[in-house]
Amino acid sequence: MTNSLMSSGFERDLASRLFNAGWYLSENPDVARSGLDPLTHYLERGAWEWRNPHPLFDSQWYLGQYPEVATAGRNPLLHYLTDGVSALNDPHPLFDTRTYLRMCGRIPTGMTPLELFLASERPALAGAYRSIEALQEMQQAFLDRVTVEIFSDHRKRPARWAVFLQCGRPSLHEQWLTATPKPWHLIANFYDDTYQRPLPADMVLVQNQGTKFTGVYRLLKDRPEFFQPYDYILFLDDDILVTEDQVTRLFEVVQALSLKLAQPAVKPESAYTWPVLLEQRGSIGRYLNTVEIMMPVISRDALSVGAYLFGRSISGWGLDFALGQTVSRAFGRGQAGVIDAVSFLHSKAIDTDEGHYYGMLRSHGLSALVEERAIRLCYGAQGPIELEQDETADE
Repeated sequence: MTNSLMSSGFERDLASRLFNAGWYLSENPDVARSGLDPLTHYLERGAWEWRNPHPLFDSQWYLGQYPEVATAGRNPLLHYLTDGVSALNDPHPLFDTRTYLRMCGRIPTGMTPLELFLASERPALAGAYRSIEALQEMQQAFLDRVTVEIFSDHRKRPARWAVFLQCGRPSLHEQWLTATPKPWHLIANFYDDTYQRPLPADMVLVQNQGTKFTGVYRLLKDRPEFFQPYDYILFLDDDILVTEDQVTRLFEVVQALSLKLAQPAVKPESAYTWPVLLEQRGSIGRYLNTVEIMMPVISRDALSVGAYLFGRSISGWGLDFALGQTVSRAFGRGQAGVIDAVSFLHSKAIDTDEGHYYGMLRSHGLSALVEERAIRLCYGAQGPIELEQDETADE
C-alpha cells in the first residue's frame, strides 16, 4: 500500500465522518506525544501502519477481507466510505452489514450503515455490536430464556452411545427412524408442539425456544450429569438423512479409533460448506483440526472440557472451530476426524437470507456471521482443515 503523503481537503472531510480523534490518540500514545493532528497522522501515515480510525473500523481486518483494496493501494477507511458501503462491505468483524440492513430497513441518504448504528447509541442491534461484551450480553439474554424439560424417559437399559436428535414438524427423522431395537439411546429434543406424537425414542425432551446448541447448553448447565452415561453422543440436525445401521457403524468406527471428536463424511449430493468433509472413497477416515457442527460425534471427555463453549454461539457458527481447538489443547492433535467409511446426507441448503432459522436469530438480535467472527477473535480458531499424518502426534 502506498500513500499520497499529503491528504486533500476532500479526504479530510470524508474521513472525519468516521474518525474518532480522541479514541485514536488514546490508542496511539506516540501520536499524542508528538502533538500531530490525529486525523492528519491517520491519513498520511496511520492507515498505512494498520492503525484504526474508530473502535468499529478495523483496518487490518478490512484489508484482509477485501484484498483488492490493499492491492490498489487504497486507504481502507476512504475505500469503505467511497466504494465499500455500496458493495455492502463490513467495516469490522462485529458488524454484519447485510443482517443489520435487513433489520433496520432504509438508511437515510448520505449515511452509512455504521454511522446509523453509531447514531443509535445502542450497544447492540441485530448484526451490529459495539464490543464482544455487547454481543455476549445479547447471547446471554437469549440463553436465559431457554428451557428444556423431560417429557418422557423410557431408558431401561444402559447404552454406551446416544443420539441427540433435533426434532420438529419439518424434521426428517420419520424417513429413517424405526422401532427396531438399537444399541444406542435415542434422545429426541423437540422444538415445537409435535412432541406428543408416537416416536420410538428412549427419551423425549421439549425445548421452548432456541437451537440444538442452546438446548445442549441448558442441559449441561441445569443437569451436568445428563450426558455422563455415554462414551459418545451424536448431535444430529433435523435435516439429516441416514439409516440406523449407519449410525451404529459410525459409533463403532469412532470408538475403535478412540477419537474425541468426529463426524460422518458428507455425501457428495448434499448441501455442504466445507469440501474437506465430503466422502472420500477408499478411505476409512481422516484427521482434521475440527468437525462441522451439524452432525458431530462428541466424546464424554470432549464434552466435559468444551461444555462452556455452548454458551458462546447461539447459531452454532464458530462453535465447531472452538471445540476442535479445545480438544486439541486438552488431548493433543489427531483427536478429531471425519469418518469416510460412513456418510450422511445433509438435505437442505443453508439459506442465511430467507431461511426460518436465520430469521429467528435476527429477531433476537443475533447474527450467525458475527458469532463465528467473535469465536475467531476470542479463540483464534478456524477449520475444518485436514491434518497431515505427521501432525497427529500428541503435543
